[in-house]
Amino acid sequence: MKEKEIIKKDIMTYVIFILVFLFIIFQPIYLWSSGVPQVADILGVLLIVLTSIKYKSIKKDLPIYIILFFMFYTLTVNLFWGLILQEQLESILNSSWYIYNILIMLTFIVILKNNPTILKLVSHGIIFIVIIELIVIIVFPGTGLRATGTFNNPNQLGYFSILYLSLFFLIINQKKDKSFVFWIITIASLIISFYSLSKGSMLAMFILIIIQLFIMLKQKKHLKTFFSIMLIILLIMVTHQYFEKILDESELYLNVENRILDIGKDTDDNPAGRGYDRILNHPEYLFLGAGEVSTKRFDSFDGEIHSTFGNLLFSYGIIGLSLFLLLLFNIIKNNNIVNYYMLLPLFLY
Repeated sequence: MKEKEIIKKDIMTYVIFILVFLFIIFQPIYLWSSGVPQVADILGVLLIVLTSIKYKSIKKDLPIYIILFFMFYTLTVNLFWGLILQEQLESILNSSWYIYNILIMLTFIVILKNNPTILKLVSHGIIFIVIIELIVIIVFPGTGLRATGTFNNPNQLGYFSILYLSLFFLIINQKKDKSFVFWIITIASLIISFYSLSKGSMLAMFILIIIQLFIMLKQKKHLKTFFSIMLIILLIMVTHQYFEKILDESELYLNVENRILDIGKDTDDNPAGRGYDRILNHPEYLFLGAGEVSTKRFDSFDGEIHSTFGNLLFSYGIIGLSLFLLLLFNIIKNNNIVNYYMLLPLFLY
């Protein structure tokens, strides 16, 4: 009987590992319109269920209580405004995404605590899908100026390049130097960001790489890679003028250059264009939050604020933002704070 139970547990662990890998590689693949569950989300639900069955309980420390309270608070705010504005369906859908994402977070916390080796599998998944995404962009460039890859819009593609490179850096910073893999993923992610022509992504990518260089120098584990990068940057600075004519013939280079030169000129480059004016125009929502329901009711563009912290502040008020910051503080204080510097570009995007 005990042998059968052990075999069953091993099979369940094996299935969970497969689901984690599939979840990572299917995240950027959008088969349907944005806002509806994709293949990765279906895999995520299966992962949540199987993890709950196998591990049954989770250590209830302070961060877990904060996560659960944050989930309850966002649900309450959205349902409240959904009832007031008679947008119950929209409020339920918005709340369901928060609940799902929080459950996914808790699931990965449980899996990681019980199987630390899962990080190696995650890094392999990141390497695989980043390379596949780059191949898709090059082979199937699309008709528009900005590439979308396997996503529905270029901003999603730009965010993907930042998110996955950040996760990859977090993982490799805990391991020995693997210069070859580092170069492949960093360059591939950088090219993906360039193809998306997302100003936020390109700026965040620059900040992320600078932060990673700082961490590599501080840890002294990746000095070979660090000095290789510095040498290449120096060579680019010295030889740039000699390759200027060649670069001017590159469509990607010209598109990136024009996009960077246009920073500050487009409507979404100013605070109002990114929705920040909504905070000033409607200060009455700053304490409890306005929810993420019927954004057309505000004196601003119709959509969410283009900022993680800004959207949390306006949608869930000082209470919601404080819970989120308290969660970040409790996670970081128990880990190496240096590694978490690279989360900054994600929040700035």
